[in-house]
Amino acid sequence: MTDTDTDTDAESLAELWRQRRPSGPPVAHTLRSTYPDCWVRFHSLPESKRHPGGM
Repeated sequence: MTDTDTDTDAESLAELWRQRRPSGPPVAHTLRSTYPDCWVRFHSLPESKRHPGGM
């Protein structure tokens, strides 16, 4: 894959995001507040703990 292919793929993905989710860009720390109806959190720590250690 060349840099041109990568740039084209990134542009295509950005355009698809704008078409399907026009309320905001795919910025991780804003997704929860921008799209609360689509928010999901996965927990994969042992014994269903939400935080590592003693928290």
